Amino acid sequence: MKNRYSIAIYPSTDVMDQVKDCKDLLTKAIGWFHSRHSNAHITLIEFEANREELFIIRAFLKDFCATKSPFHISLDGVKNYLNGALFIAPDKESKITTKGFMQKLQKDFPLKSIFASRDPHMSIARQLDKQNIQIASYLLQDVKAEFDCNSIVLRQFSETIQQFNVIEEYFLNGKEDFPYKGGQLSLGL
Repeated sequence: MKNRYSIAIYPSTDVMDQVKDCKDLLTKAIGWFHSRHSNAHITLIEFEANREELFIIRAFLKDFCATKSPFHISLDGVKNYLNGALFIAPDKESKITTKGFMQKLQKDFPLKSIFASRDPHMSIARQLDKQNIQIASYLLQDVKAEFDCNSIVLRQFSETIQQFNVIEEYFLNGKEDFPYKGGQLSLGL
């Protein structure tokens, strides 16, 4: 039997609380919305795996994170997609760095994904109509946040609560940075 999984970046506790406060404020203004109860995160990839495949993914994530350096993410304002998703967007530099990290993970990922993010963002709400997008954009116009990405999380989807739950965390403790900015690499001799 296959289960559904997600790999994501979780922000610091302060940013988690800030996003929760945004969702609480938005709920008071427009009522319930999709993603109302999900924790703040940046989705990198979603996939399905059986028990044996999950063992492969765990080994991959351990090896992948062993070579990657922590990096800083600055979130700079609320934006939306045409499909009604409302999110906090990374600033230009953070988007480049996060996108490079995400693309490397996706390129090397050993299983076929069911979703691979192309645009890093931290969702607040999904499937909002135009009126609720306008309300949310007004209420949340000054949202900014920043945190250091020191790890990524493996999450499993729970049918019971219709949310992903973190089952493991993998710390970035390598030397490789994103994106590669050129120059000569040192062999450390």
